[in-house]
Amino acid sequence: MKRGFLNNTKARAKISGGDSEAPKKKTESGSTSGPSYYKAKYGVVEHAGLPEGYKLADLDVKELDPHRDPRTLPENLFLVTSLPIPLEAPAAAGTDRATACMLQSTTKAQILSTPGFPRPVPRPPAVRHRIGPAPGMDLGAFSTARIQRGEVILSERALLIAPGHLFGDDDYPSSFSEAQIQQAILVQAEQYLKVAFDRMDPEDKTAYMALANSHLQDGSGPILGIMRTNGVGAGPLTRPGTPPMPYSAVCKEISRLNHSCCPNTTALFDMPSFSFRLFALRDIASGEELTYPYIDVTAPAAERQKALEPYGFRCTCPACRDPTSDARR
Repeated sequence: MKRGFLNNTKARAKISGGDSEAPKKKTESGSTSGPSYYKAKYGVVEHAGLPEGYKLADLDVKELDPHRDPRTLPENLFLVTSLPIPLEAPAAAGTDRATACMLQSTTKAQILSTPGFPRPVPRPPAVRHRIGPAPGMDLGAFSTARIQRGEVILSERALLIAPGHLFGDDDYPSSFSEAQIQQAILVQAEQYLKVAFDRMDPEDKTAYMALANSHLQDGSGPILGIMRTNGVGAGPLTRPGTPPMPYSAVCKEISRLNHSCCPNTTALFDMPSFSFRLFALRDIASGEELTYPYIDVTAPAAERQKALEPYGFRCTCPACRDPTSDARR
């Protein structure tokens, strides 16, 4: 599974503590036919941060009844909520966490209408992995027992789920360059994500902020930078027949897995339990590092290395050490 937070889109969004409002996304021409996307900058960006003289608008925060049927809300609203149980009442020890979410109202309706939702997280009978130091990569995940192909290694609900595209105002000064607009979008996106982040309990906040951040110098705030670094694609969360809205999830453990172009795991999102399950793609020996792909591993080696640049490392897996393997992919 590829990482899930890659692109930006210019769009206006009002965020609220319970539910949030966001008019339909606009294209460059101002029509509502669809959004325009571009790749977010990474690395060291000159003049990172809010452009001089530009003032962020206050967020339009409005509390709504969390039990209100989302089908009665406008389709283009964004809701900041917790699924599948409220985070205001900390769960008892041993129960599944709820996920802090920033979702379209149509997405919440789709989730709530899923047969069986919310089921308990289907965890494997025994813990067979650990998080520990990985050579050259800070931390990683490792098996603690032999795992057979197709077996579930771990299951967990995400810490945070949010749109996989950045949202910002669409009313920038005409003098702004594209780089200045993008910096404003990054700062605004941090504002929006913080509303959802603030719903987490202290333990989950600590776990989130402990994850790697490879976007420290491009204008991304800490919450956004961690999501750009660790986000896993979640979905499909939109109902058939509606425009696709990609979502990105940050997990406490699955987001710890390091990349390989020859991965031994894959992660799948299960809507009824609102959780991710990590499966073994092949037999895994005890002590072996668990890996999955952040990018399209079928691309040529040079393209893969380019795609990995935002993460700040070069892959040294067997496929990357032997570029002649491109012909076999």
